[in-house]
Amino acid sequence: MHKLRNVDQRKHLVNRPTHESQRRAPRRTVRPGSNVIFKKTPRFRFIGKPQILHTAALIDISTEGLRARYTAPDKWSSLFDHIAITDADNKVIVDDIFCKIISDFQVNHTSDGKRNRVCGVKFSRLTNRQRTKLERFIKEHTVREGESSQWHVQFD
Repeated sequence: MHKLRNVDQRKHLVNRPTHESQRRAPRRTVRPGSNVIFKKTPRFRFIGKPQILHTAALIDISTEGLRARYTAPDKWSSLFDHIAITDADNKVIVDDIFCKIISDFQVNHTSDGKRNRVCGVKFSRLTNRQRTKLERFIKEHTVREGESSQWHVQFD
């Protein structure tokens, strides 16, 4: 709750941009079945393969970042540095996208004591090839504005 002491404070709160309007590329809801694989690069890149830390269900995506839902006992114990995006058939669409966590919060508890969490990720250093594949994925695997989705209910 904010205590407004003058008109300027009120104007600041009313005209404050929302988080969604600050995005350069608006996120689009992904159809069910697509996943994100969170990976960590080994300390010596030439020795060994990336370690898979977790898999999460993709919620929404843009060319700048994504949001995913996962179940875990707590926040990330080991931070990831890149991801792969898979479709419903577990076919890798885009691999080795470098990224960083911008948010991670708990949504609710499961019956077995774990927590459902949502993680926001921002992409960094996308190559032209990765950007093209990402744009194709967004075009083919997201819900378009006029379509109904699991989050949209239409009454006649």
